[in-house]
Amino acid sequence: MFYILNMPGAEPVYPYTLTDMRRANPETSFPKDMTNFDTTPWYCYPVQDTTPPETDYTENLTMGEPVLVDGVWTQTWVVTPATPEEIAEREAAMRQDNKQQASTLLTETDYTDLPNTANKILNLIDILAYREAIRVIALNPPITVEQWPTKPKTEWYVGKVASIGR
Repeated sequence: MFYILNMPGAEPVYPYTLTDMRRANPETSFPKDMTNFDTTPWYCYPVQDTTPPETDYTENLTMGEPVLVDGVWTQTWVVTPATPEEIAEREAAMRQDNKQQASTLLTETDYTDLPNTANKILNLIDILAYREAIRVIALNPPITVEQWPTKPKTEWYVGKVASIGR
């Protein structure tokens, strides 16, 4: 939890911690557990946490200065547009993450490409279609993937597999 130091006639100090208060008042013996300790005589007030607003990669989110609302210091948030460089950097990172995820998904089904395995899979066409959809993402990764292809459950032949041409 953060606090604000709001001494009369001085600029408020935020963020402020109980450690800061102890350092600023070395002559005072504070309790070890300050959970329910009243810090107001030292002009130190708790700041009520708030949920940050939703943002996307085109925005920057920073903590703002707390405001006094109905006698309670309350956290605020500041949303600003990201610079074109920040946006480009974030987009590149998102594309790289999607490429890595696609690579991982392909690796999970690599066994289906093995010759001695592929001829034992009933739904090989479904698995090949899934792998192709993942490959498309891996080769040209988008910034966001609305929905990843659903991996089909591998259905195996039960019993003997007929050899072709033997």
